[in-house]
Amino acid sequence: MNTWKCWSLWALALLPLCACQTGRTTPPQWVSTSASAPSDSVIWELALYAMQEQGFPIGAGADPSTMIATTGWRNSLAPFKGEGYRQRARLQLETLEPGRFKISVQVEMETNEELARPMELQYAEWEPAPDDVNTAKILLSKIQARLGVPLEVGDKRARSAGKP
Repeated sequence: MNTWKCWSLWALALLPLCACQTGRTTPPQWVSTSASAPSDSVIWELALYAMQEQGFPIGAGADPSTMIATTGWRNSLAPFKGEGYRQRARLQLETLEPGRFKISVQVEMETNEELARPMELQYAEWEPAPDDVNTAKILLSKIQARLGVPLEVGDKRARSAGKP
């Protein structure tokens, strides 16, 4: 076997190893709470509506039988490398007991590392970034607000001691 064929076989053998090293380097960060609702279909529809209201496109990734939804990407382009980003929300509902549910939300984020044309979506070069916990908390609070869950402001310990 000549040298060229030998090197090309080695390159093909090492290619899958290189491909496996791309992707997320940080673990997913979920934000969770529990809430009451009349039924699983009510909480499911309200959660999907809250996600749409926040600009996350709902599509085929929403499965009411498993109560798990993954939205499409919400894009926010910027004129400088690394400042544009896209986000995708994940929702997971679990029945704790009849009428009580656990709501978990994760917002995955990627930044646009395209240098020459960062404002053109078709040329974007997406790189994984840490999850956006603040956006996940906002989304979770929107879901809670739709359910009519009273929002608590301030430190719980201070309220129980009679302090504002």
